Amino acid sequence: MDIEFDDLIIKVFNDNPQPVKTYMVSFDVSNLEKLYELLIEFFYKGLNIKYGNNIVNLSGEKFIEMNSYMKSIGIIVHHEKYTNCDFMHNFKIYKDINSNNLEDYKYYFLINGVYYIIYFTLL
Repeated sequence: MDIEFDDLIIKVFNDNPQPVKTYMVSFDVSNLEKLYELLIEFFYKGLNIKYGNNIVNLSGEKFIEMNSYMKSIGIIVHHEKYTNCDFMHNFKIYKDINSNNLEDYKYYFLINGVYYIIYFTLL
């Protein structure tokens, strides 16, 4: 059954987390950078569904819950948390990466002085 991207996000995040690979998905993308961008969008929109625009209190428990949702589509989400910008010296944003490994594509965002780096693994 084909389902639109935004409809899938709503279906996944408006329910309780489902078992691993409950939703068999495939993304029509030409490279890992595009796949990464779709996964970031999926994750971010899921955050908004679960926690609204108030993600400033993002906790380890919320990441664990988000990971459960992402696993239901066959994706593991990883995050690293930094309280200073020292990691930036060796950090390359995903658009500057040319790799055959999805885990090499990373993005960071800053919430209340805490830097979160997000990357994904396919199950």
